[in-house]
Amino acid sequence: MIVYRPHDESVRLHALFVSPGSLGHTSSDFMEGDRPKLFKVEFVYGKADVPSGLGRYLIDTGQAQTTRLLLPPEATLRGRHAGQNAG
Repeated sequence: MIVYRPHDESVRLHALFVSPGSLGHTSSDFMEGDRPKLFKVEFVYGKADVPSGLGRYLIDTGQAQTTRLLLPPEATLRGRHAGQNAG
């Protein structure tokens, strides 16, 4: 799954470390036995290719988005699909 993170054009690489399992997301994708996995997500020029479960977690927590477009927090694509109106 491709996800995006707004970035400064002069910055080539941005690393993000997340551990969804330590925050209660106990999907087998996020756990190694009974221990939470730590993921390093590397955004190159604002774009990262991640497993779909991790991508959904990053989008749901506001750490990434599905488009390169800069969106204000209240106008997320997820909110529009959930039936929320923009105004």
